[in-house]
Amino acid sequence: RYGMWPAIESRAVDILQPDLCGCGGFSEMAKITSLATLHGVRIVPHVWGTGVHIAAALQFMAAMTPDPVRVNPIEPILEFDRTENPFRQAVLKAPIEAVDGVVAIPDAPGLGIEIDRDALARFKMPET
Repeated sequence: RYGMWPAIESRAVDILQPDLCGCGGFSEMAKITSLATLHGVRIVPHVWGTGVHIAAALQFMAAMTPDPVRVNPIEPILEFDRTENPFRQAVLKAPIEAVDGVVAIPDAPGLGIEIDRDALARFKMPET
């Protein structure tokens, strides 16, 4: 959160994109979100990784307070990379996909996903 504070405090940005997997996980992301919200800065989580990262971000977004708080709040926006990346979705037994611009939040236990361990083995770096 300390790296985000100057941009929040000075209102240098209207939208802040902290990365859940890069900022310290769920607890730190919640602190950054609270700081940003208190100062009128919108949060759009940065998501650029595997399906595990996408699932974690979706779970965090599901728990976010609507911003702004109003009768018809603006839904959270998911940064959803669609460039070629065979590893991103291969690690999940059931890939996360957008349908008509909407991504369903996985609802199984934990992050809501199941890891495809065979895929992990296929992408493993060879031992030297």
